[in-house]
Amino acid sequence: MGWGHSTSQSQQKHGEAPPPRAGQPGQGSAVPLALQGQAITSDPLTVAAVAVPLRLYFAIMWHVAFAVGRRSGLSHPKTATLAGVIGPLIEVPVLVALV
Repeated sequence: MGWGHSTSQSQQKHGEAPPPRAGQPGQGSAVPLALQGQAITSDPLTVAAVAVPLRLYFAIMWHVAFAVGRRSGLSHPKTATLAGVIGPLIEVPVLVALV
């Protein structure tokens, strides 16, 4: 069995769930926050100073992508999908550039 397979034959036979893969929701995404819990809760003003502009940025990016989709003549579901996909494609590089 190659490296790309995460479920063994014995797991398939016995109905066991395969081990979670890295990058799946709930897999490692909470660990950095859990390890920094004290730092996050001890200085809520710093957290707010970061969170408020980020929320505004995300909202603006989503609405801009949604408006572009609507002006392009896309249906509402396709426009919402566009906004949900295009937003992160733009947001992630911008946020990485800020760091």
